[in-house]
Order: sequence, then structure tokens, then C-alpha cells
Amino acid sequence: ARMLMQFGKNQGYNVSQSTDLNAFADQAAVSAWAGENVRWAVGAGIISGTRVDNKAYLNPKGNATRAECAVMLTKFIQKYQ
Repeated sequence: ARMLMQFGKNQGYNVSQSTDLNAFADQAAVSAWAGENVRWAVGAGIISGTRVDNKAYLNPKGNATRAECAVMLTKFIQKYQ
């Protein structure tokens, strides 16, 4: 989220879209320095999280898989191209 938001800013894209993270059970685990970036990525539809037992999770302390990164890049390109 941080890299994509910063890239978007550098390219002059409007990255002001944001949302709260209250829908995610693990939202409190998002680091303070990443909060703005994650709120933008979720608000822009770049990150949607995962669902387990009918609860949404961001898994902010986990590692993104190659497939998850590919989805994020694809969504970013589709949104800003």
C-alpha cells in the first residue's frame, strides 16, 4: 500500500480517496505509519482483505503472496489508467 500510494503521488494521481478500517477485525494491528496508506488502498479498492468465519481481515503483519501483489498491481492499473 505504501509503495503504490507513493508511486501514485509521484505520478500526480489523485490518491485522496480514503475510508475507515472499522470493518476489519484486525484493523488495530495496522501500524501508525501505514494507516494513511492502508486507508487509501482499501478506499480505492486496491486492497479488500480476506474473510474468515464471516469476519474481514487485513493481515497487516503478514506477508503478501505473489498472487496478492499481482492483484493489487492490477487493481491499481485499472483504477489509474
